[in-house]
Amino acid sequence: MTKCNNKKSGVDNVQVTELEKAIDVLAKNPNVQINSLSKTDPLYKSFETVKISVSLLYDTNHYSIIHDILSTYKAPSELTPGTFGAFLFGCRQENYGDVKDKYCSVLCINSIPPLKCKGPVTCCNSQVWTHDNVSLKKVSDCKNGTTKAIVYTEFPFMGFTQKEIDELKAAGIKKVTLMQTVNNKHVTIFDSLDIDKVPTKNAVGPSGMGNVVGTGRARDVLISGSSVFWIVILVLGILALLAWLWIASGR
Repeated sequence: MTKCNNKKSGVDNVQVTELEKAIDVLAKNPNVQINSLSKTDPLYKSFETVKISVSLLYDTNHYSIIHDILSTYKAPSELTPGTFGAFLFGCRQENYGDVKDKYCSVLCINSIPPLKCKGPVTCCNSQVWTHDNVSLKKVSDCKNGTTKAIVYTEFPFMGFTQKEIDELKAAGIKKVTLMQTVNNKHVTIFDSLDIDKVPTKNAVGPSGMGNVVGTGRARDVLISGSSVFWIVILVLGILALLAWLWIASGR
């Protein structure tokens, strides 16, 4: 356990039992989108309890209380940005795939910060955006004058509209890295591409593959994961059939 030698102590203002209950509620509802809840929703009340506790305890001797509670839960195998699951566990991974700085991961941004002794929450050195083939949204900006953007998109990637490209330019972006997420790991589609050379919807084929270099890699990862699942199902089915034949032959 990390022990910090800080002067501030926020634990006096935190009811640990209530915090444990609130984290338990969120952990049991990992796929709930936070923005879909009204502020009067009991689930949102639990979220507020945890969020306020993080604010009070961060940079204190007692911040480890939160991580001690989280360590009693197993993180979901699939985290979705903006959900309770990502809020609780998004910054607790050791490996984020092609993203080496966890603070640049869309899973970690706006999540409970990692355990550290002091100082402000670290921020990505690039602007971070999400793209769902319908809309483009900025999720993190450290106001450090960066001209680089990491854009997390869905599979298949259908390209940017001209309006979206203009929006990125208006934010000062000159270079774009496009990523997709598979099994909580980020896969690079293209890296540091000039803003004027990013694929547009007119240049990408109906399947979303078009001429986007690297999209196939994310697709292959998805297909690979799916293949493993069906192979396991097939093997279990064969074993069940053999067991049934063995029992039947013994009658």
